[in-house]
Amino acid sequence: MQVSCLQMQGDVLPESSRELLSQIRNELNCSWAQLRELLTTFRLQLTEPGLRPALEASCQEFSARFGFTVKLDYQLPPRLVPSHQAIHLLQIAREALSNALKHSHADDVVVTVTQCGKQVKLKVQDNGCGVPENAERSNHYGMIIMRDRAQSLRGDCQVRRRETGGTEVTVTFIPETNFTETQGDTHE
Repeated sequence: MQVSCLQMQGDVLPESSRELLSQIRNELNCSWAQLRELLTTFRLQLTEPGLRPALEASCQEFSARFGFTVKLDYQLPPRLVPSHQAIHLLQIAREALSNALKHSHADDVVVTVTQCGKQVKLKVQDNGCGVPENAERSNHYGMIIMRDRAQSLRGDCQVRRRETGGTEVTVTFIPETNFTETQGDTHE
């Protein structure tokens, strides 16, 4: 609010101060947007029974935001990923989609979920400008959060620049098999 008051001073302030205020305003707006996205992520729940419908809904939501279809290739058998793990996988996918929307300038995004042996693999690929080399060191907390969530699944998250252009986020983990129904919903 005080930044707004200072900006209303207009011509009274020196040019360097006006430029600094403009930068502060832009950073504040960016911080507010990041905070809103984080709050949305923390409130996220599996309202649909299972991972597949939740990923479908997220792909539809991001398709509307991107202005083109986000493709989903879901190849898991039903009830493979328990809901307490599915929520982490969903949030990783949403963060990867959000990063693609904000940073990549892509016009093609694909979310793939497959099983190889006991491992589940989530892959989010875009054809945008590619992840910068220093992304984790330049306040891209989303990448750190994705890796932390993958570790909570006892899995791994890799973010890399694709040779053909764009970014690829790959999460691999082994779903828990020794859980009871009281620990979580086991729908697809």
